[in-house]
Amino acid sequence: MNTSMMSSQQDIVLSYHDVLIRRSDLKTLEDHSWLNDIIIGFYFDHLEREKAQEFTGKIVLASPELTQLLKLMEIQDYPGILDSRITEKTDFVFFPVNNCDDREDPGGAHWSLLVYSRSEASCFHFDSSTGFNRTISQQFSRKIMKFMNGGRGKGFVEVRCPQQGNSYDCGIFVLCFAERILEILKASGRVDGCDLRGIETEANGMREKILELIRHLSADGEK
Repeated sequence: MNTSMMSSQQDIVLSYHDVLIRRSDLKTLEDHSWLNDIIIGFYFDHLEREKAQEFTGKIVLASPELTQLLKLMEIQDYPGILDSRITEKTDFVFFPVNNCDDREDPGGAHWSLLVYSRSEASCFHFDSSTGFNRTISQQFSRKIMKFMNGGRGKGFVEVRCPQQGNSYDCGIFVLCFAERILEILKASGRVDGCDLRGIETEANGMREKILELIRHLSADGEK
């Protein structure tokens, strides 16, 4: 094994199903840092496995990579990359949306959350910097609605939601929104009218919460 391969393996702090977290990814959890797609994908995967396991096949939290592909692809190409997790029978799909228009790069300058609801025939958009991702999320929602239900219903709904007080916590708010909405769906089965009060407080502790989760899972993996 060459030195670069050994260094790459030693850099891995957690292997969680299909997600590999490296030390460089942990740096994005430091204060004043912008979350990358790896951390967002990890927490979405964790939420789906641990918080929505009783709703398998009904609630899906899509990865940033899949969201980026769907956002930029033509609708007719969707069946080629989607597996059985996301079909016209899926009740809810959470998409972490960024404003990047590069097909090869899931990064960007801002994250927001788009939630598709089959029963409400809508895509609800939660943006902690309202207006920043509106246009790109509207365009994406049209594709999702057309693929999932033939374009019927309300379509795109911009939700008034708590706002970040800085330029770097957009990804943190996406995770807080997703976790809160997931709990609401389990109780009410509706996205519309969800109570997001107190999200700002949760956002203040989210970085440490994720770091602690990674430490816990890493320690379990070493046993």
